Amino acid sequence: EQLAMGGNKTASAADMPCPLLVPAPQHTLHTLSLDAMRELDAKALATALSRLTALRHLDVSNTDLNDAAITTVLGAVAAHCACLRSLTMANVYRLRKATTARVRAVDALVRVLQSAVPLRRLDLHCTSPKFGLSNQLNTVLLYLFTDATLVEFDIRGNQAGDDVLSVLGRLMQLNCTLHALWLDNNQCTQYGLARLLAGLRRNTTLRHVAPPYYDIMRAAKDEKDAGRRQQLRELLDEFASIVARNAASATTTTAISSDDDDNYSYSAAVVFANTGGGGGSGGARR
Repeated sequence: EQLAMGGNKTASAADMPCPLLVPAPQHTLHTLSLDAMRELDAKALATALSRLTALRHLDVSNTDLNDAAITTVLGAVAAHCACLRSLTMANVYRLRKATTARVRAVDALVRVLQSAVPLRRLDLHCTSPKFGLSNQLNTVLLYLFTDATLVEFDIRGNQAGDDVLSVLGRLMQLNCTLHALWLDNNQCTQYGLARLLAGLRRNTTLRHVAPPYYDIMRAAKDEKDAGRRQQLRELLDEFASIVARNAASATTTTAISSDDDDNYSYSAAVVFANTGGGGGSGGARR
């Protein structure tokens, strides 16, 4: 039911087992992890996915798929993976301008969300400055205004900026399905956080949000005006208050599958202690 070929930086398409390349109909494989596989043949993987009708979890993180290959693989996912619950694509979309190939690769992801695939978790986080969708992430976010299945969404490190947080703020006013969101390290400023909070004030379902430590600490370090630093503190405290309110009012518990922290409590005092702004002790948890 599970096949993991990750953790080996030297793995390549040649190492892929023949039974996976040409699997039997109605293959019972539920989890396929190709994390860090190099020279992955997108057409071969697409062929395999067309037979993996029971697949629930797919991980293609840290592969060297280019935009055309991403389009091919996601096309197969949208067409054949009707049972898929989790899609992990960390460090897959390289940071680049919106070329025709990139637009098609992003549109292919949107088509997965629009299809009958009951996707509940989408992980697009990036850990290197070489990767990220930047403002192209807006294309994905716009679909989530009407999405009724996605529960967990990870967009950390996409270098998305304030515009994407503004879209997220509007999204939070309408989306009632999303329960968990990871969005730190997106180069947002006080303006972006304020726009996100404007939407969160009207949202009662988002109850797990990993604190945007790095973005807030970066903004606090750059801000010399004492009054605006105080506003940052207040925004961060309100952020925590809203998430705590939603978590307390939840009638059911959502399983959070991220391997990140399991404790989402934080305070402005802890964050600002790391920026030389005073208040509190200790450090922000990574």
